[in-house]
Amino acid sequence: MEPTATPQPRTAEEVAGAFLAAWASQDWQVMAPYVLRDVQPEVRLHRELWDALRIRQTAIEGAVTTVTGAVARTDFTVRAAPDGMDPWVYDSSLDLVETADGWAVDWTPQVIHPALSDGRSFARVDKTLDRGRILDRSGIALRAAREVRQIGVVPGRIEDLDGVVTALVDALDVDGDTVRAGVAAPGLDPSWFVPVATVDQDRFDEVWPDLRPLPGVVFQTVDDRQSSDPDLAAHLLGTVGPITAELLAKWGEPYTAGDVVGRSGLELAFEAQLRGRERSEIRVLDAAGNLLSVLESSGPLVPFDLQTTLDRKVQLAAEAAVAPIELPVALVALDVHTGEIRAAVSRPLNEFNRAISGLYPPGSTFKTITATAAIAAGETVDTILTCPATLVAAGYPIRNAGGMSLGEISMLTAYARSCNTAFAGLGLDLGATAVAAAAAGYGFDVPYTVGLDTAGGRFPDPVDDAEVAAASIGQGRVQASPLHMASVAAAVADGSWRQPVLVTSPDVALAEVHEPIPLPDGAAAALQEMMAAVVASGTGGAVRSVGVPVSGKTGSAEFGDDDPPKTHAWFIGFSGDLAFAVMVEGGGGGGSVAGPIAARFLVALGG
Repeated sequence: MEPTATPQPRTAEEVAGAFLAAWASQDWQVMAPYVLRDVQPEVRLHRELWDALRIRQTAIEGAVTTVTGAVARTDFTVRAAPDGMDPWVYDSSLDLVETADGWAVDWTPQVIHPALSDGRSFARVDKTLDRGRILDRSGIALRAAREVRQIGVVPGRIEDLDGVVTALVDALDVDGDTVRAGVAAPGLDPSWFVPVATVDQDRFDEVWPDLRPLPGVVFQTVDDRQSSDPDLAAHLLGTVGPITAELLAKWGEPYTAGDVVGRSGLELAFEAQLRGRERSEIRVLDAAGNLLSVLESSGPLVPFDLQTTLDRKVQLAAEAAVAPIELPVALVALDVHTGEIRAAVSRPLNEFNRAISGLYPPGSTFKTITATAAIAAGETVDTILTCPATLVAAGYPIRNAGGMSLGEISMLTAYARSCNTAFAGLGLDLGATAVAAAAAGYGFDVPYTVGLDTAGGRFPDPVDDAEVAAASIGQGRVQASPLHMASVAAAVADGSWRQPVLVTSPDVALAEVHEPIPLPDGAAAALQEMMAAVVASGTGGAVRSVGVPVSGKTGSAEFGDDDPPKTHAWFIGFSGDLAFAVMVEGGGGGGSVAGPIAARFLVALGG
């Protein structure tokens, strides 16, 4: 058969080159005349396979032709570029024979790829892997995809709208007006599916017999993103939902309208890791269509999970501890030796994560830092302080709760009984620089993140004695999150302040991770003794009978302009390897309100 190319290829190398060039340009009509016999159906197979694999570009490289008498062989490398996949590179060869009309390709399917023998074929499979899971420290899935049933309507198939709406309201307890509005939405195509409710399989089995006969009611199986406990770590884990216009504009490809993405919490912060990945495979099938092998693949074998430091048992205990509280509340628990977050709870269940992102005056829990400054300056737990009912610093009055006046007492007793005036006076004696240095040693004003919006602790430089006195008891402009005050308790238990950690996946890059900051010599031992005294004989008696050793510090932090001012209730402490902080917004006394929550937490843990 005479090739149609001009000038006419004559040698085996020229014929092979022309054939391969036509292949590379996917010019199937030009390719066919170079073949020994009329095999256009087979060459059509070549075209159909390339189309099925969505190969849009092909390069042939390194072609070498070896002639042996009236036969020849050309070895070459194919570099194909399937859409959405990495280049597919493999070696192949073609045979040529010399005829009376010149050299021609002795074509077989193995020219396309050596695996194409015995009736085998190629297939491309594109699939989207499930969204990655969010795991606790032991690998337990806190959030994962699960199959649920979605019940909805297709407007164009509805014969009796009133009957359909009534049945859906009765079966699913949905709002009938909302269903009608969804069916009548402007621009709605009558063939579109309009979701009405998503239910688990058990609920679906209950309502299906009543809804199945109704024209227009349609059922789908979809993947839902939930934990086994719907509210478990809700603020940390976050939510997923259809991508918003703003996120679509921000992220661009590969996202498209309708994609389900992270909308808050870790689901949003680590969307790039958790999103369901596309995986494409080029498969070899036998003549019966059975899978023989995967020649090429692109994308992960499994979704990328997010490894957190949370402990499901600890998280459940924290959830149980705050459950009875009607006021806004937060509880955070850390591993004292690593700073890893074992639990974090924020209530109510709105979008504000007060446990991690909230900033509050820490009140008397900050006396831990002031005591550290005193120990760094050479004082001891036995240092004598004066505890009058009131102390005035540069015109700013400091008062004790209930007008308490204890006279001359040790620093340990002043801490255990939470004497404001004693610690305000101590801060004045130490000076702003010393208290600020101690605060820095506990991570105040150290920028860090746990992967979510993280508040940390703030200690603005006091401008006068009034601010020094207020700051020394956690008032004035001093602020901290419950997370940060848990890290303060952890530092006392361990001897070094550590940056809190929530996510440990090796391929997750956060901001700078700070090295641990050792407490001043002798501070940890002294503060451990003082925090133990708070529980044994001071304001922390609410946790005295939980069944395990506990050390802590109460706090009642004033805020607002009321007279007398309202107070946030605090309790920070540690037991065993766990440090924790409890804060109740506007809760009142730390010992009477936050302390019992801490006790419930420890009891729920098995203490």
